[in-house]
Amino acid sequence: MPTGTMTALAQSGYRRMPTTEPLQLPVVSTHNRKNLREALRGILENGYSMRASATPMQIFESANPAIGVTVLVPLYQKMKADPFPVDLDELWQELGVGTENDAIVYDDDAPLAHIRKALPRS
Repeated sequence: MPTGTMTALAQSGYRRMPTTEPLQLPVVSTHNRKNLREALRGILENGYSMRASATPMQIFESANPAIGVTVLVPLYQKMKADPFPVDLDELWQELGVGTENDAIVYDDDAPLAHIRKALPRS
């Protein structure tokens, strides 16, 4: 997920703000058997929800076993230690998400529209 995803995003035009070092995380794979849905399910099964108080580390530690890989804790530790700003307006535009007359509109010709379209299928 992390390195491969960041590489794919970089190749498709996504740019993150410069940091002191590039985001380097171990390449892990569940061979598409597990995804964010399973991670969220694991978090809920461990009793964490909007009604339960928990630290970010507790949340990520509870999700890792649900997906069978330890990627969320290292990702959180790295981003916590070296956060980087994200231009959300630019990211939404590159994903092809905008508004028109107070309604959400999608641009399927946007540079990252293929990523946006893949999200509901994951």
